[in-house]
Formats: sequence, structure tokens, C-alpha cells
Amino acid sequence: MEVDLPTNVLERILRESARAGGDVVGVRMEAKEEYFRLIEELGRMLAELSVLAARHAGRKTVREEDVRMAVRALRVVSSLDVPRGRGASRG
Repeated sequence: MEVDLPTNVLERILRESARAGGDVVGVRMEAKEEYFRLIEELGRMLAELSVLAARHAGRKTVREEDVRMAVRALRVVSSLDVPRGRGASRG
């Protein structure tokens, strides 16, 4: 998947976070690529959830409140203690 986001901005955020982390001084190319890919995926999920929230409210236009609801939904999902990866058991 090709990244369509402004990678210079994303790279700056990643570098600034690495510097703020103390003893981390660099970011490998493969880490940047994975970061870019995940940010784009997260953006798509937020957009899809925002559209769903607008539809649920009976609207055809996404509002700020829909985006905020999508963010809250992702925070709830990310806070769940769900096993990840290939070795994770499926309960």
C-alpha cells in the first residue's frame, strides 16, 4: 500500500517523539514505513467510523461530533485487553 499522507510531517512527529523519549536517538527506515502504514490505517478507520456515526444520526454530512465519537470508539476498543498476534489464543 502506498502512503498518500505527507510523510515529512509524520516523520517529524516520529523523530520528535523519539527525542522526547530520552535515550532513543534514531528511527530505522522500516520503523518509519510501519508507522506511516499504521497512521494511514488508523485514519481510514476513523473516517469510516465517523461516516457511520453520521449515518446513525440520520445525516449525510460528517460533523465534528461524529469524528469525536469515532475517536472515543477507537479509544474504547484499544483499551480492551485483547490478545494479539499469531500465537494468541481464541477464547
